Amino acid sequence: MIKTQPQHNFQYKSSKYLNGTFDSCYTMKDFMNNINKMAKEWEKQEGYDPDKFKGDAFEFFIELLLMLHPNDSRVGIYNYAPNNRAIDNGVDGLAKNFKGEEAAIQIKYRTRTDKALSSNENNLANLVSSAMTDFDITMDKEDHKNYRHFIFTTAGGLHWYTDNEVFKKRVKCFSLKELKKLVDNNKPFWDNCREIIQQITDKRNAN
Repeated sequence: MIKTQPQHNFQYKSSKYLNGTFDSCYTMKDFMNNINKMAKEWEKQEGYDPDKFKGDAFEFFIELLLMLHPNDSRVGIYNYAPNNRAIDNGVDGLAKNFKGEEAAIQIKYRTRTDKALSSNENNLANLVSSAMTDFDITMDKEDHKNYRHFIFTTAGGLHWYTDNEVFKKRVKCFSLKELKKLVDNNKPFWDNCREIIQQITDKRNAN
C-alpha cells in the first residue's frame, strides 16, 4: 500500500517554519538555502538547535521524496517510515527495497556539500550495526547490488575507503548530486510537497 501521509515529527513544528522550508523551492539549492535561513530564525526565536532543525527538516524532505517516488527504480525503495524514537542508533527510518525486503535508511544533512562522508568521522557504521541488532537487517552477501542499506545526504557521497572497504559496496548512497537529478526543476515534485504541507497546516488549524 502506497503511503500518502508523512509521519516524521517535523510536521508538528510551527506552521511558519514548516511552510517556510519549502517556500519558492524548485531546486536542492533553494531548499538548503531555506532551511539554513529557517534554522537561524528558529534558534533566535525558539532556542532550537540549528543543526537539529536542519537534520529534522532534511529527514522530512527525504520522507516526502520517497513518498512521492514509490515506483522509481532510480530510488529503489518504497513504504518508508521514519524512526521517531527520541534516540536512534544509526537508523533514521525503515523501508522496503524493490525485492520487498526490509531496508534501513540513514539521513545526513551536511552544509559542506563537497566533502565525502567517512565511516569513522560520521558514524556511518552505526547504520549497519543498528540495522542488524535492532531490526534484523543484514547485507546481501550473494548479490552486492541488492541493497538493504541506504544513505541520503547533502554531502559529496561516501569516501572511497568507506564505500569499498568498510561497506564493500553494499550500501547505496544518494549524494547531493543524485538528489539534484531527482528533484531539481521538478515542478510537480515541489508543488506536491507544498500541497501536502498545506493539507497538514489546514488540518491543524481546523482542530
